[in-house]
Amino acid sequence: MLEPTQQEIIIKPLTAELKFQGNDYRKDPYCVLYFGQKKLITKPNHISSDKVPTWSDTFRCVHNNEKILRVLVYEKNYLTKDDLYGEGAISISQLLKPGKQQVWIDLKTLENKNAGKICLETEYRKLV
Repeated sequence: MLEPTQQEIIIKPLTAELKFQGNDYRKDPYCVLYFGQKKLITKPNHISSDKVPTWSDTFRCVHNNEKILRVLVYEKNYLTKDDLYGEGAISISQLLKPGKQQVWIDLKTLENKNAGKICLETEYRKLV
């Protein structure tokens, strides 16, 4: 009996266009991605008040029928609890296209207000 072919999705958070609340002091945003039960965290990336962070982290995930990729963007606080900028989600079925693609995901605050958007580069491939 043949085993089904495994599927891999490579996820790279690239950049975000964030709508910051409050003052324009130092920002250190990072991403938390939930691929099914798997939790993936980028390193914080210091940015100035231009509100456009970039990341260089790459995550490899074996697709086992997960349905949703959740993305949360936080501000790293070194003295208090980290602040959530916003969160969004995308159906993993939208990422199951051969090759690389870039997808933008809208982010919402806990109050359901626009928090900006994040760009992910994804690559789907079947593993032998």
